[in-house]
Amino acid sequence: MKFSHVATALLLVTALVTVTNLLHLPHHAAPAGDKDAALRAELKSLAAAAKEGDAFAREPPAAVPAPPAPVVKPAVPPPSPESKRSDFAGTTIAIVKPNLYDHGHTFGEFKIFSAIMWGAQELGAKTVVVKNRADAASLTGNIIVVSDQYTDDALKRAVSAKRRYNVDFWGTPQQQVARGTKVNEYLVPYPYPCGNTMIGFRVEDKAYRADPPPKKKGLVLILGKEAKYFTPAVRRALDAVSKLDGVKLVATVPRDKARGLPAFIENRGLLDAAGYSKLLGEAQVALGLGDPVLGPGALDALEHGCAVVQVRYPKPRVEKWVNPRLPWRTQHDFVDAVGAPWVASVSLEEYPDAVRRALDAVSREPPRSRLPAEYSDAALLGRVEGWLRGA
Repeated sequence: MKFSHVATALLLVTALVTVTNLLHLPHHAAPAGDKDAALRAELKSLAAAAKEGDAFAREPPAAVPAPPAPVVKPAVPPPSPESKRSDFAGTTIAIVKPNLYDHGHTFGEFKIFSAIMWGAQELGAKTVVVKNRADAASLTGNIIVVSDQYTDDALKRAVSAKRRYNVDFWGTPQQQVARGTKVNEYLVPYPYPCGNTMIGFRVEDKAYRADPPPKKKGLVLILGKEAKYFTPAVRRALDAVSKLDGVKLVATVPRDKARGLPAFIENRGLLDAAGYSKLLGEAQVALGLGDPVLGPGALDALEHGCAVVQVRYPKPRVEKWVNPRLPWRTQHDFVDAVGAPWVASVSLEEYPDAVRRALDAVSREPPRSRLPAEYSDAALLGRVEGWLRGA
């Protein structure tokens, strides 16, 4: 079926609203009118790196002249934000619209697109979403094109630019790069060991950091939002966790997909970004179900002071349809690197003990963000700047 331009635009906006709710970006809860709100508005139109001489024995040595006074050079201050902004004032980042409807877009890419747009604008560059050939034809000057594997090839070619980059949530090893591209031209969310350029995505919630609310004792939030993740083995593990003294299991599965959820789980339905951030702030533990792999939810949980309990696979898991050369030991290997007591990666059978230990650890300290520094806004901005300078 062919859609009119108006219908396509409406579908794109609808898809991006859905993306916002699914990803639960904490910074999306900022008041209307601020920079984040402007970025979100722009995103909606998108669907929206490294060391004497000899002395004479019978004669006193000649007097050694005093060394010259050292020349003290004034310290060079780091570039000011204003000078950084001027460095990129003539640069335009052209994000070419992904073709959502023919390929079933992976929503994780949108978080990377959003991070690029935010970082580029913070550094003084301009960002443009290319939705059609007219948009492409209007671009002039210093253009950097960013797209992904789902973008229409003809629309990508319509943008006249030599510097082109591909966003790929799952990473692209050298063996899989497209013809005419380089492995470092693939922009990814995590430090994959395959030569891609890590950008990442935004996780910080400034409102939470400014005033972390008290945690609700025993509140355990289930990270999986689709009924298909609640397998029989997962249900048995959740049942055992639910029997821990004082534990309350809460899920956020869309109500139209929640039929058949166990009665011991309180389902609050799919929440908006502000509601989900509030729930994360109240929860003591965030519980992974084994899927989805590498989901952003675990980092969101750490940002909001939760301990994370996730699945360690019996054998390394390979996502053969996206990157068969990167096997994963746990549901989120980069979160697993945080380690105890804030992250526990265990088998489903070990969930009750792991949750008990996590609850105890969270109860012993005041609530605050546990997000690793490499996922902070400052680190993200540094990566975007490094990428732009090397582009």
